[in-house]
Amino acid sequence: MQKNTHSATLIILGQLSLLFFLSISVALHPGFVFKSDEGGISNYGIHLKTALPYTLAFTLCAFFTLQAAHLYPRTERSTRHLRYMLYAYSCLVLLTLLSTYIYKVSYAFKQVHVVVGVTTMSFELLASVWMSIRLRSSWDLLFLAVQLTGFVLAGLTFLGTLHVLFLGQALATLGFALLLMHTGLRTPTRDRG
Repeated sequence: MQKNTHSATLIILGQLSLLFFLSISVALHPGFVFKSDEGGISNYGIHLKTALPYTLAFTLCAFFTLQAAHLYPRTERSTRHLRYMLYAYSCLVLLTLLSTYIYKVSYAFKQVHVVVGVTTMSFELLASVWMSIRLRSSWDLLFLAVQLTGFVLAGLTFLGTLHVLFLGQALATLGFALLLMHTGLRTPTRDRG
């Protein structure tokens, strides 16, 4: 086993692509974020002006994450769980993207999108707890706190108590991204790249 380089770089590229292109979407149409009843990140996927950066954000994130997952050997106990977590995360990112395009078509498709969103956020929460336990540094606890704060805000919005869905999703995504990038940097592997 050696310190990884290529796999960590791919994880970082995936997360930076997600954050960068979502930031471009927000810059192109900041209205979703600054309304009193703010919408969620998915609103950027259904408008012509922001659909391309939104699509790039999720597509590149899933692509780079899948590439990174392939580099972690499934035979090594220390990397097997990370490998499967990356596969699952990539699938959820793609499902989120695909369900975004159709969620305004009908109530049934909207419910599919909601289920995918709740599943993704729950998965990210569980994965964040797992990664922070593995890493055990004060920075990782801070990243977990950011992720948990976002999860709680999104959950309170889902329940109708607050209306800060975008803020909740953004914080949860940021906390998860920081933990995932740190995990990639700290997980040794036999790089095939």
